[in-house]
Amino acid sequence: MAIDSRHLLPTLPPELQLIILQMALENNMTNAKNLLFIAKHVFDWLIPILYKVVILSRKDLYAWPPLPLPIAKLPQYGRHVHRLLLLSSPGHIIDQYLQHCPNIVDFSSSEELSDAQWELALRLPLHQLNPTFITWKQYSNPSNPSLFSKITHITSNGEQLGRISHNRYPSLTHVVIPSNSYSAHEVEGIFQRNPGLKVLVVGSSTARNMILPELKHNPIHGDNDLDARVVHLEYNAINNWKTRNIWSVAERVVEERHARARAKHSV
Repeated sequence: MAIDSRHLLPTLPPELQLIILQMALENNMTNAKNLLFIAKHVFDWLIPILYKVVILSRKDLYAWPPLPLPIAKLPQYGRHVHRLLLLSSPGHIIDQYLQHCPNIVDFSSSEELSDAQWELALRLPLHQLNPTFITWKQYSNPSNPSLFSKITHITSNGEQLGRISHNRYPSLTHVVIPSNSYSAHEVEGIFQRNPGLKVLVVGSSTARNMILPELKHNPIHGDNDLDARVVHLEYNAINNWKTRNIWSVAERVVEERHARARAKHSV
């Protein structure tokens, strides 16, 4: 017989209730409606998790989360949105999200932003840009240096790697290159132009097979191993927005490599 969570949860400490409910929601967002209405305090706990990542799309296949955030509820719940992807969204919808979601750190839109929308974006605590969904023209506007100065994470198409430099992005530490239209020489150039870079993710199997072997033979730091900061992870743009934090996965790989190197040199 199925256990009714409304009877089970009150017997557990609030800390355990929260952990269980968070895991249940994160593992299966389609359960959101059932979980949210267990109790008022559960609703309050889960809303920030449910709306942390929002993909607004006219295609249900891409929309996220499964329980949409209504435009009318933005003034109430917009503060919980941290990652926002707008696909084929009308201008007035973009305006509403930029106005009522003050905590967005990762933002992208498939539509060109107007000057007024850029002004709204400049007020956000943005750290990540994803030109995978936006033309690079939007990131070449010299009137937005304050926006560029805050950026630590970039997802870049291979054709635009030359634009990634310390002069433009002085705080840059992480780069993902999802395409395969670049060379090992261009990857080396990213490291040379960005001395603070900690993680570079190569996101295609073609690049893994063709670029990474060249980097081993053209090492950046003068040894015979692949630069520890270069990680290959298969990249799916929509899935990465919905459920997978590619940055965290890559950081763990890099840290494990550094730990092995430290252990090797300490022997």
